[in-house]
Amino acid sequence: MGQKAQLVMLRPHLDELPEVPPLPGGYTLRTFADGDMPSLIATLADSFHEYWDEARVARELTAAPDVQTVYVVAHGDRVVGTASSRFVPDRYPDAGYIHWVGVSSEHLRRGIASALLVRILHEF
Repeated sequence: MGQKAQLVMLRPHLDELPEVPPLPGGYTLRTFADGDMPSLIATLADSFHEYWDEARVARELTAAPDVQTVYVVAHGDRVVGTASSRFVPDRYPDAGYIHWVGVSSEHLRRGIASALLVRILHEF
């Protein structure tokens, strides 16, 4: 089985970034916390239709040396969206990389991904 195709977009500069768009009531954008693991796993599995467990989340996100920050959007105490900032200097010198953007299917089309993406661009 071949490698999955990935979408790669380049933003040539970080000038004039928009403000992080507001989320609907009841949603909060913040960084990952240890208690988020079960709902983060569920959101990743729902978003990507792949198997995720604590080991994979650690390997690819929370403990990965090239991942700077894992952001989540929570609805109440449950993670419903995520994206992370990643730095891979061998592949993208002097640039950041937005990694594993996903939103639970129950929470699509509410501006969650937009808020996550803009937040990471501000970090870069």
